Amino acid sequence: MARLAVVVLVAAMVAGCGSARRGVPVLGPMRLTGPAAAGEVAFMAHCHQCHPAGEAGIGPALNNKWLPGWVIRAQVRLGLGAMPWFSREEVSPERLDLIVAYLQAMRRRG
Repeated sequence: MARLAVVVLVAAMVAGCGSARRGVPVLGPMRLTGPAAAGEVAFMAHCHQCHPAGEAGIGPALNNKWLPGWVIRAQVRLGLGAMPWFSREEVSPERLDLIVAYLQAMRRRG
């Protein structure tokens, strides 16, 4: 468990490097389909208030982070720093998978 916490901490520190994307994506609006589209709905329900449209707000920008899905899942489940942790009852594993798909679609877009 301690090893996982160290890995998540290092990944979060590395992910903090870089600038937040602002405004409209360079390539125009995203057209989402499938899991990414459903993930946008889940993201708006659980994440948008601190990471508005994936950009920096109360929390850091997410739309410019090149983290693998397992790191995102660990961050959501364990929390880190000011970010609270979310239980399986709050964000089901299936819903978390959709959020990860949405974040990965945003990263591919930028």
